[in-house]
Amino acid sequence: MSSSVAPQDRATAPPIWRAWLRHDIAKDLVLALGLTLAALALYWTLVRAANAQQLLGGEEASVSLRDPIGIDQHFQFTPLATNFAGQLHYWVWAHLDPSFDIFYGRRWKALIVACVPAIVFLTLRRRLECARLPAALGGAAAATMPGIAAFSWLAIESGIDVVWGLLAVYLATSRRRWWLAGPAAGVCVSVYGGGLAWAAGAAAGAAWRVMDSEHRVRDMAVAALATVAATAVVLFPTIWWHNTHAIIRGGGAPSPESYQHNLSVLWQELAHRGDSYYYFTTHAAMLGLPVVIFTLVACVIVAVRRPRVLPWLLVAVLTIGLYAATGGVLGIRRALALPVLGGLVLGLLVDVVRTMETGVPYARDASRAAAAGVAGIAIWGLVVDLGIGRDYRSARIPLHQDYTFPIDQGSSMPAQLDRIDREVRSGRLSVDDVARRWEGERTFASLWMLGRYRDGNTNGLPSAAAITRLALEGPRCSQDCHPVPGRP
Repeated sequence: MSSSVAPQDRATAPPIWRAWLRHDIAKDLVLALGLTLAALALYWTLVRAANAQQLLGGEEASVSLRDPIGIDQHFQFTPLATNFAGQLHYWVWAHLDPSFDIFYGRRWKALIVACVPAIVFLTLRRRLECARLPAALGGAAAATMPGIAAFSWLAIESGIDVVWGLLAVYLATSRRRWWLAGPAAGVCVSVYGGGLAWAAGAAAGAAWRVMDSEHRVRDMAVAALATVAATAVVLFPTIWWHNTHAIIRGGGAPSPESYQHNLSVLWQELAHRGDSYYYFTTHAAMLGLPVVIFTLVACVIVAVRRPRVLPWLLVAVLTIGLYAATGGVLGIRRALALPVLGGLVLGLLVDVVRTMETGVPYARDASRAAAAGVAGIAIWGLVVDLGIGRDYRSARIPLHQDYTFPIDQGSSMPAQLDRIDREVRSGRLSVDDVARRWEGERTFASLWMLGRYRDGNTNGLPSAAAITRLALEGPRCSQDCHPVPGRP
């Protein structure tokens, strides 16, 4: 059977990849990939700058080095280690990392958070019907907000929930396969308690779709199954862990008398000065008061002009409510949805102004001004983020050594771990020696993970089961404890 295309036509036909790039979805995916790579370059700079201090924080050591052992051992180390899906991310990344060290979690965290601008861009393009330039500006603004950039490298759960939350609402507002939002929302909640706001946004998007469906009964049944799937994901650790303390609410119980104080702290963090737990910079999470006010005005405008944005605005409102209601140690890490959604709203504002009626006086000038303003915010954020990186590298912003791990004069945390490793394996240091001088549970977890994933050799080290027993002997134990005096 002969081809219908003449040989000379085949010779002059464009390559398949070029023809593919002519499609709108292909162009969007290429631009989304470009935003991801640009964000990854920025976040990787912050990773390298933070690593220059050769210090891993206590919560990073817990989440990225200790808790993956708990996944293997079906063991919840403390009532605060409630974020099962977040720990599972690090367990997977530890298996995948080709050059494992104690800072591996920072590299993988930067990689997943770099997806934020891509999902914001696709949300603006595919869900909120924006042109490419406004969508790209929104993604760039979200990526460079100090609130998200300063958590892009920290090997803890905060920030991973934003990626899954964006994905959940994006899927919930899809015309096809929207039921996948259920499992995604469940993962988001399991990663971090603040994911409850994202789950509600996804539920609102799904409900909107069901009410607008021609097959309402069928779609209501699908929505119910998706809700069951989300609930199963959230409750799964109660089956997996053999000693479950709690899930979701590890950050503290509601404290009604502190609502006003909490909101005041959040306003300071967003608009004036960053100064909270594990937020290693003094810059406001949304750059400053002018950007916060501009974003609030934008929220009103886009809510009126593009009602489809309401599920995302609901996430912002519920994030503020959850922040006000929670106790424990406050921090912008509980409200990272706000700077990210701020970027999304600013991108949408540019498109709203762009599509104003041509008869409106100065409409073209207003469109250009809006685009320039959001571009300026993104550039401002980039300059601030690069400055934060310089502060990390020079130790002008020192990272916290917030658990008991004394380091020899002139040494570093990785070098100290290597020395302890050699002396434990050779018998010069016993398990009890290490547990009295250093914090046994996180120190031995670090050594075990390095041995397991760096060279596959844990001979001479306490087993994973023994490390869980060390946790029951320390002062942070709260259930089935066997305390040993003198342990830090």
